[in-house]
Amino acid sequence: MRVSKKARLQSWLRDKAPEEVTEAHFTGLLVDLAPVTESNLRRMLRDTGYPLQTIVRGVDQSSLHALRETLLALARAYEAGDRRAR
Repeated sequence: MRVSKKARLQSWLRDKAPEEVTEAHFTGLLVDLAPVTESNLRRMLRDTGYPLQTIVRGVDQSSLHALRETLLALARAYEAGDRRAR
């Protein structure tokens, strides 16, 4: 029987239990759950309610409020970030 990506993600979160899902975790999950798109993985992660780094959370377009809040958070992270990484 094949295990769903959502169940595999839940298992990963339970087993690894990071304080928050980082960009490195996200990259690893893209490989572990392949084939999965970045947008679908972000959506699945958001749906878990698990803490996500701003860059992992991405832009949430589920409502105007979520869109505004995620865009502002990304702008703050961008401003605070390493200029070479921009």
